[in-house]
Amino acid sequence: MEDIASLVLLSVMTGHHSEGCEPSYFASAAAPVMDGLRAGGSYDLTWQGGLLTNGETRLSFRRAHLHLVGAKRR
Repeated sequence: MEDIASLVLLSVMTGHHSEGCEPSYFASAAAPVMDGLRAGGSYDLTWQGGLLTNGETRLSFRRAHLHLVGAKRR
């Protein structure tokens, strides 16, 4: 869960998805999370004191929060 959430957060913050990450890995890692959301579950993750670097580019943040809420059953 933490790996896939970190990957999603990083992709959102940088505006692209790394070519080094195979789509099959992303799909298999995300499957349990997606199943949980479809079943009505929710997830709440927080990162603190983050620093992302890529060459000369540095992105730091104090706190980032990802909250996912599953579908409500009808």
